[in-house]
Amino acid sequence: MRFAPLSRLRGRVPDLCGHFCGCGELKRGAEAMPISTEELEGGITRVILEGRLDIEGAAAVDMRMNVIAGTKKAVIVDLQKVSFLGSMGLRALVAPARAIKGRGGKMVILGPNELVEKVLKTSGVDAMIPIHHELQNAIAALQ
Repeated sequence: MRFAPLSRLRGRVPDLCGHFCGCGELKRGAEAMPISTEELEGGITRVILEGRLDIEGAAAVDMRMNVIAGTKKAVIVDLQKVSFLGSMGLRALVAPARAIKGRGGKMVILGPNELVEKVLKTSGVDAMIPIHHELQNAIAALQ
């Protein structure tokens, strides 16, 4: 069996970056998974994620989530604009939740879509990080 040389495949199969460009890069950064924070009353931090929480998205938010986990005790992770949650995305949520819990704090999830919620429940993550669909309920769970 003969395989086509890599040079002939360039531009025809997706590279690590997910594009048909032949660059071979694993792109990381804000464009892969936008993350923003909002300080709410009562010392609660709302972390807003947007896009796909797959391997690239998890890599893009990992450092910032770890910083938040090391400095905040009450965190709402808003997943309303997250369209996909993979295993690395689960890890990007569970590791900070454990760190926050270890410091006597709590993390909750806000508003995942049906697909994302199914992944959270199937994996059992919802037992560690409670899911809420209303902001006021999420805030109440942290007080």
